Amino acid sequence: GPEYHTIDSLGKGIANVFGVIVGYKHPERTMGTDFRMSVVVADPSIGSMSDALTLALFYPRLEDFPVITALGDIIRVHNIKIMPFNKQLQGFKTRGTTFAVVSSCPSAPVRFPEGAAHTSRRDLAAAFTLRRFVADLPKALDPSVAKPNGYVKSLCDMRADTFSDCVCMVSELHISDPPNLSWLVVSDGSKRLTKEFLDGVPGAAKHEDASMRVHGMYSPSFVQLLPSLSIGSWLMLRNAQFVVRDERLCAMVANKSTIIHVRESLPGIRARNAELMQRAAESARPEETRGGE
Repeated sequence: GPEYHTIDSLGKGIANVFGVIVGYKHPERTMGTDFRMSVVVADPSIGSMSDALTLALFYPRLEDFPVITALGDIIRVHNIKIMPFNKQLQGFKTRGTTFAVVSSCPSAPVRFPEGAAHTSRRDLAAAFTLRRFVADLPKALDPSVAKPNGYVKSLCDMRADTFSDCVCMVSELHISDPPNLSWLVVSDGSKRLTKEFLDGVPGAAKHEDASMRVHGMYSPSFVQLLPSLSIGSWLMLRNAQFVVRDERLCAMVANKSTIIHVRESLPGIRARNAELMQRAAESARPEETRGGE
């Protein structure tokens, strides 16, 4: 089989890389005839996430891109061209570039896609090694760190007519025909003041769960993601537009937005989930109890 290069050893030329996907953007149409997709790959050789390798992929057909289901997936790349771009090495596809993506979930069997070339025992061993690497890197795979500016807002902090990023859990699925009319209800454990309380209604509840609808009418990535979602799935929304519909704030996944299914089994998500549950439990306790501590 082919020799693999660690990311820290890469230089200009053709290389084969095995790594973990710590960031990606769904394919978007360019000004020309191609689509463009970016994939950020890390391996145990790098010192920090800033040293991860970005793959800039251009193809005329969507089916030519690697099929990625979640952050933390393991990707094997053959015959990628490494070149400097903006003072950093990046990977660009060649005619011979091929991809194979497998799950990083510890309980799932390591199965390379049917027809994947040069699958050997060494490939299987590398995949198991990278699964351990995923488990040891919660910060690398936590969306609050993977996000470019390092910060993800809570739903309770969102405001109308803004674009922002968030991490949230699916609490309701409403599938329609056609699929682009489907919508989700998501929450993240944060609380906001109720409209009735702000309006001074006697006896009105002070706080409510900051859940909201997510619509993706004009987003192909939203439609593609729907079959893999279930109640309890965690999502990362990037550059989502927050607007008011029927007097309620909701999120719109547009063409320039990205929606990513983040695996619940990742350590970073579990830690965040526990934090959100604790925050929700504390906010549900009586005011006197919290104030008396």
